[in-house]
Amino acid sequence: MSVAPSFASKWLIPRLDALREAVPGLEVLVDASTRLADFASEDIDCVIRYGSGAYSGLITERLFSEAVLPVCSPEFARTHGLFRGPEGLRNAPILHEDGPERDPSCPDWKGWLRSNSLSGRLVDGGIRLSQSSLVLDAAVAGKGIGLGKFRLAEPDLAAGRLVSPFGSPQPVEFSYYFATTPHKAKLATVERFHGWLKAEARRVGALDFTPPAALPARIAIVAAE
Repeated sequence: MSVAPSFASKWLIPRLDALREAVPGLEVLVDASTRLADFASEDIDCVIRYGSGAYSGLITERLFSEAVLPVCSPEFARTHGLFRGPEGLRNAPILHEDGPERDPSCPDWKGWLRSNSLSGRLVDGGIRLSQSSLVLDAAVAGKGIGLGKFRLAEPDLAAGRLVSPFGSPQPVEFSYYFATTPHKAKLATVERFHGWLKAEARRVGALDFTPPAALPARIAIVAAE
């Protein structure tokens, strides 16, 4: 199975125990890569991709959507006054995702701020990281505040390792898709994995941005400039 590195580390691997329980005896080889898999030349049975879903010649199924939101550690938010609003960004280290996992419909910090009627100059400079998971790992470690993908950040948000101190999540156009060839879709192993994946997608359900009760309530953004 081919899957993007951040999705593998933040979403799939934490669920491997559940997969083993649901599909006993299934052997899973996870190839974490951002390149498109070539079913004709590689020994790959299926892929999970973050994209538009337009994968020619493949059977595809949309699993769930995605959105981005500001995330940082609770202590970082308190230290930089971020629970009072985004003005604290002026003096806070900023984490930027800048690599192959960021899609054109996913806003960068300046785009996110503009969509919320705020100045992009709040986030000049900062640290650039090549993968979504690195942004989340750096945020958990208290190294800055980043725009995190909600599906990947959800466990850390639920556990209190991350908070979203202000603002609203912004949906993106890309979604997560399962894909395989018409031939391999008939393989028993692929059918069993696909069945488990669909069940997990149903369990994840629609995007729910309600912060867990233990987290501080988000503060409405006040327009600046």
